[in-house]
Amino acid sequence: MNINEEQRTAAYNGMVEWLKDEHELGKEPYRITLATEFDLHNLHYYVFKYKKNAFSKWMLGVCGGYEENELTNCGHVFSDMEEYKDKTAVADATAIVEKIRKYYMDLARKDCCKVVENENTNTDSKKKGIFAGFVLLDTCEMDVSRFKNSFEKDWEYEFTDFDIKNETLSFTYNKCLVMASMVSVPVPNGEAVKNAETSIMWKEAVDVTKTHVAHIILTVVANDKNMDAKDVAIIFVKAASSLLKLKNAIGFNYCGTVFEPHFYINAAEIIKDGDIPLLNLVYFGIYRTRAGINGYTFGLKYFDKKEIEVIGTEKTPNELNEFLYDIAYYVIENDITLNPGETIGFTAEQKFAITLSKGISLEENTLKIGM
Repeated sequence: MNINEEQRTAAYNGMVEWLKDEHELGKEPYRITLATEFDLHNLHYYVFKYKKNAFSKWMLGVCGGYEENELTNCGHVFSDMEEYKDKTAVADATAIVEKIRKYYMDLARKDCCKVVENENTNTDSKKKGIFAGFVLLDTCEMDVSRFKNSFEKDWEYEFTDFDIKNETLSFTYNKCLVMASMVSVPVPNGEAVKNAETSIMWKEAVDVTKTHVAHIILTVVANDKNMDAKDVAIIFVKAASSLLKLKNAIGFNYCGTVFEPHFYINAAEIIKDGDIPLLNLVYFGIYRTRAGINGYTFGLKYFDKKEIEVIGTEKTPNELNEFLYDIAYYVIENDITLNPGETIGFTAEQKFAITLSKGISLEENTLKIGM
C-alpha cells in the first residue's frame, strides 16, 4: 500500500468514526465511498458520500486536512447531513471546511479576549498572576505524551493529575493551573507573522512563522491569590519550553515577538540555577533612528508594571540592551514600581530621570528613562 492509499484509508476511517459518534449519525453508515479529493490552504481533503440506510439519499462528508504524506488530519472532519451533489461536491465540502476554520478562529479569539479581559480587569495582577502565549505548529496535532515526558524530565516533576478534555490538557503545578488548548488554525488576523517581524535575532522568523497551520494556547493562572507573578511566570516558561520540544513546534508567539524554539528552551535552563528567565519573559526592542538609538521593553505589563522606553540615546545598541535588561531584572526580582519624577541608576553617578508619557514604540503610556 503506497502513502496516498494509506492516507485515503486513514481519511475513510476518520470519517466513519466521526459518523459513529452518538452526537452525529450514531452508527456506521449503511454505505460510504470516497467521491473526490481537493486541496485547500496547502492541506489535502477527502470528500465522501454516504447513506444512513438502504433507502436514504447519498449525503456529503469531508475529512482532512492532511499535510503531504501525513496520516493524521488536522481535525476538519464534518458533515451537515446534506444531500451529496456531484457537480457541487468540492464547493460544498470547501464551504464546510471554511465553516470549521471560522469556528476555530472565533474560538481562539474568544480565548485570547478572555485572557486580555482578565489582565485588564485584574487590579492586583502581580498577586493573582496570568500569563498566556501561542506555541506555533506546522501540523494540526499536539503530542500530549511527548509534552508530559519532557515536562517531567525537564523539571523533575511527576504528574499526579493530568486532564484532557475538548482539545485542552490541564494540570495543577505549584499552586498554578496550567492549560494548553489545541487550535487547528493559524493564529487569527496574521498576528504571529506580524510579531515575527520584530524577531531581529532570528532571520528566518517571518518565513518560518508563515508555515504554521495551528497553535496551542498556553495559559498559566495562579490558584493562590497571594502568589507572586514572578513565580507564576517561571511556571509559564517551564510549560512553554517543554511544549516547544514537540516535533511540530516551530515558534513561540509571546510578548510582541516570536521566539525561536531552541533559543527559548536554552534560555529557560537558567531556572535550574534558581534565576529568573528574563529573556523568556521580556522582549527588548532596539532600533536606530535619526535622533539616536531607541529601546523598549515588552512584557513588564504582565507583572503589573509599566513598560520602559529609552529614546534617542547615544549609547550603542548593546549598551542600551544591557541597561534595559538590568532595569527589567531589578523591577521583577524586587517587585519594584518605578514612578515618574523619580531617578534611577546603577552607579553613584547615574541619576536618570523617569517620566511617563504616550509610548513611542508601544501604544500604551510608557515610562521614559532619560539617558
